[in-house]
Amino acid sequence: MQHMTKPGSQQEGLSLMVSYDVSGFCERNRDVLFNDIIELMQSSEFSFMRSLFPENLEAEKRGRPTTASTKIKKQANTLVQTLMKCTPHYIRCIKPNETKRPRDWEENRVRHQVEYLGLRENIRVRRAGYAYRRAFNKFLHRYAILTRETWPRWGGEERQGVLHLLNSVNMDSDQFQLGRTKIFIKAPESLFLLEEMRERKYNGYARVIQKAWRKHIAVRKYVKMREEASDILLNRKERRRNSLNRNFVGDYIGTENHPEIRQFVGRRERIDFADVVVKYDRRFRSVKRDLILTPKFLYLIGREKVKQGPDKGQIQEVLKRKIELGKIQSVSLSTLQDDMFVVHEEEYDSVLQSVFKTEFLSLLVKRYQEKTEKKLPLKFNNLSVHYNLSLSLSLSLSL
Repeated sequence: MQHMTKPGSQQEGLSLMVSYDVSGFCERNRDVLFNDIIELMQSSEFSFMRSLFPENLEAEKRGRPTTASTKIKKQANTLVQTLMKCTPHYIRCIKPNETKRPRDWEENRVRHQVEYLGLRENIRVRRAGYAYRRAFNKFLHRYAILTRETWPRWGGEERQGVLHLLNSVNMDSDQFQLGRTKIFIKAPESLFLLEEMRERKYNGYARVIQKAWRKHIAVRKYVKMREEASDILLNRKERRRNSLNRNFVGDYIGTENHPEIRQFVGRRERIDFADVVVKYDRRFRSVKRDLILTPKFLYLIGREKVKQGPDKGQIQEVLKRKIELGKIQSVSLSTLQDDMFVVHEEEYDSVLQSVFKTEFLSLLVKRYQEKTEKKLPLKFNNLSVHYNLSLSLSLSLSL
């Protein structure tokens, strides 16, 4: 409770009583601690510090509270959405005096502000019913992009160029008037239509530039990849005509549209190569596998029938192999025009066949060097290739 007195007035000596209610003040103004801060304090080596934070985080599973910045952003978006639903009105403020007193009117000051703001011309134009006015050359410069005839410049008379622009957007004749040097537009909606069409044109040209630039970057990337692939197999293996003279796509499966395959790969892992390959087992029987290469792992995904449960009899994707790139020992190939290669690993090796082996090997060599800072050994032999199917079984493949 506090007594207040207003000094220097006729009411001096009058006491004003102000009451404050502090119940619930701390609860309403309490800052919520994040769970990670509580865990940090509970892990302290001082028992007194741990006793200050007795919360049971396992029993109270809750997400992070909304931050102040998120609240401000949400409120700002709500305000903008409300403003967009309104019709804007512009108010001109005139300062009538410097004394800041009512009924003190300086005529010269007011006249100067009225002339400086162009209020008389605005009132005259508003009375005539046309609120927007702009010189012909400025109007042409701003909206010339709307038609091919006016872009990048209009070769004829400016008045005819403005009329051509208005006819191109099908603006009604009662919505504008052409003066000697200026154009007058009646409704703000007509002006908003011009602005919207102008933004669409710029967005369209921006997308064309982006598409051309991305294509240029992709071409340079694919040319570099082809050069790297050519250097890896140069004078060491015979190649078909189209093994390098094509675009390197990388993802030939379209994993973005197949979540059943993408589920085996980490969320933040980038897929460098994906293709359906042929894998040979110990009896040299072929089976199809989805081969996926990321900067860290090499995946082999197969399909099996579900034997139990509600999905019994259905085909389901199964992760067959997940090989860390650092554990790959070498890759064996022949020097002939075949698509077979053997990936040697610590546990057992994989005999694979893919028509895109050149692209796969170039990416595998690059990612292996980035992971281990060593070059991946590539072995070329036409007579036989030894590979392990398990820890105790070794076979020889004649190529």
